[in-house]
Amino acid sequence: MDSAFKQATINGNPLEVWKIGSLVLTVLKRMEEMITKLLDGRISTHIPPISSLRDDYTNQSPGYSFLLEDNTTLQEARHRLLWVLTEDQSWKRPNGQWNDGLTRAFLKTAEEINLNLLLLTHMACGQPARGMEMAKIQLCNAPNISCGVYIHGNDLMFVTCYNKVCCVLKSKSSKSSYVFLQTTSTTKQWKTICHFTFPALTTAWLKYLIFLLKPIEIFTESLGGSTDVKNYVFWRGCGSCHNDLEAIREPLQKLTAKEWGFPCSIRMWHHLATGLSRKKRIHVDEGPDNSEDTPEDLQAGRSTEVSVCRYAVTEFQRAVAQEGRIDLFKETSKRFQKEVLLLD
Repeated sequence: MDSAFKQATINGNPLEVWKIGSLVLTVLKRMEEMITKLLDGRISTHIPPISSLRDDYTNQSPGYSFLLEDNTTLQEARHRLLWVLTEDQSWKRPNGQWNDGLTRAFLKTAEEINLNLLLLTHMACGQPARGMEMAKIQLCNAPNISCGVYIHGNDLMFVTCYNKVCCVLKSKSSKSSYVFLQTTSTTKQWKTICHFTFPALTTAWLKYLIFLLKPIEIFTESLGGSTDVKNYVFWRGCGSCHNDLEAIREPLQKLTAKEWGFPCSIRMWHHLATGLSRKKRIHVDEGPDNSEDTPEDLQAGRSTEVSVCRYAVTEFQRAVAQEGRIDLFKETSKRFQKEVLLLD
């Protein structure tokens, strides 16, 4: 990396730093076009403002997510596309059966949109997480497991697991909340990882969740597919299984080869993001208490002990993440988006 933070060299390949954020915006624009094409002018693409959406952190009931909150505008928007398609006999026949050809084509495009959301969430929500942590993020609560997608201010917050732990988001009062990670580990080290979206990605996510998720569920069931699509944020094969970073390996390499002039692997991007963050000193200083894993290292799916060996930073560890700790993750994500990806 040059001293002016203008150009990096990766395996001998020069890369202008501005092209990293440009690639993110390219994927985002392409995905927005796919969402618009899928809706095909049938309904308005206006979504309820995120400030009007509620998320009850204390609700641990199986099946709950913020999408199920008692909000008339939200619920009408979630069912609007289905209502329109139900009245179209080319989509739903008089016998009540959905047109298999049209629903399969819809799901194919929806799966590609979901894949792009996985790519963008991996690349642009802070330090890129490991595949095992992103693979099974759940949208709704399951028995004994809380969901991993929350509204936090004007952003979406993805809460993932570290070292095979179970995420539970609770609230002590109306003014404070914390992420609590349970583990059966004998060390009892509970760790939390939070990634945050930026405004344009928040909008894209909400369009997908509000306009497309309900039709995806109904069409998947009509084709006899798995209902896992209801549980896993990232899915493939008509919801037959959850998705992971392996799914974006080839798209990432093709995209970077086109935009950057050389293919970038998932591992290469992981190290590039880390190197850029270290260069820009993204790590948020928490003061003299060096007893915790840093938000930056946890976002990247490693303990700070590992970073001591690989990136020469101080070791941290802690059990419970208070609201202030969540804010540290948020600041880490925002600084990554602004200072590394150069996004406004």
